[in-house]
Amino acid sequence: MAHFEVGFKLRHNCPFNNLSKKYPSAVLAWWTNFDQDVLEVSNGGSEIPEGYTEYLTESIAYMGGRIVRNALTDSKLQMVINWDGTKREYSTSRAFMRRGCLVLQPTIHMEGWEHYRVIAFSDKDVKDLFGDLDKRGEVEILSKKIVEDGSVKDNFVISAASILGDLTRNQSEALLLALDSGYYSIPKSITTEKVAARMGLPRTTFEEHLRKAESKVLLSVAPYVRLSAKKRREPRASPRAQQSEPRTESGRFESLAFQAAQLRRAE
Repeated sequence: MAHFEVGFKLRHNCPFNNLSKKYPSAVLAWWTNFDQDVLEVSNGGSEIPEGYTEYLTESIAYMGGRIVRNALTDSKLQMVINWDGTKREYSTSRAFMRRGCLVLQPTIHMEGWEHYRVIAFSDKDVKDLFGDLDKRGEVEILSKKIVEDGSVKDNFVISAASILGDLTRNQSEALLLALDSGYYSIPKSITTEKVAARMGLPRTTFEEHLRKAESKVLLSVAPYVRLSAKKRREPRASPRAQQSEPRTESGRFESLAFQAAQLRRAE
């Protein structure tokens, strides 16, 4: 069954959206199951901005939330929240449910916007959804594609930890620098020798880090590649085999007679 995958961002009057406007560098990732949510805040490896945690805590209390777990380090904040359901007017969930759309989590709050990815099962549902969201605030569509005869499982989210968690720091840096330098562009715009020089490493050392990083990433995504892989084509016969194949029934019988004669001689 065909469906639509749509990526968009929303800016509206909501305590958490307002928090993102006030602290645009902080990234808030949000996973929800209606009654209990998980929030995780990062700031690009830097410390959580001063005042952010207090503002977030106040917003949660105002929205009818109760923090049941709170873990804070210098560069990351994680919260588990239970909701009492008293402030539903700020939620976008009902708009998605009303139009039969499936939200691909997490929702990302950053730079004053809420970023969503949703699956819709008709073009009308997409239009109706954005009609609803336009009444709530400013909406900008980032991507939209039609998946013909596709399966929703093809749009599942793979965790970054499952793909990248096993990389060492050197391997991560080598892979990121290769990407940023255009090593994987088509056509390739830089050699490993030049990328290695930028990293201050011998070419052989850099290539070792890069190959190990590539191997780990590919092995980690292999199960998902197999899950979505198309059926392999049957191997084509070689030109020689095609030429030797009899084209008529009489030719086929002549060939079999020839093979029988050869066997008799061998006996």
